[in-house]
Amino acid sequence: MTFHPSTQGYVPGGRWERILRLIRSQPMTRAEILVALRTHETVLKLERRKIHFALSEMMRRDLIAWTPFGFVATA
Repeated sequence: MTFHPSTQGYVPGGRWERILRLIRSQPMTRAEILVALRTHETVLKLERRKIHFALSEMMRRDLIAWTPFGFVATA
């Protein structure tokens, strides 16, 4: 089975919303975001790839920015 990341973008209650809620209060690194979003049911390699794709797409759309302290939500 080949993994094809979703290109839908924002889905209410989805990964993007959960990431924005996490980084709204403080900068977080990719590893911290992964730990915060991971559950026992997720496959680590797959979840890491999904989060990496979501962060890159969110940065491309100017929803988040990368700082030396981690990712932050933009205004």
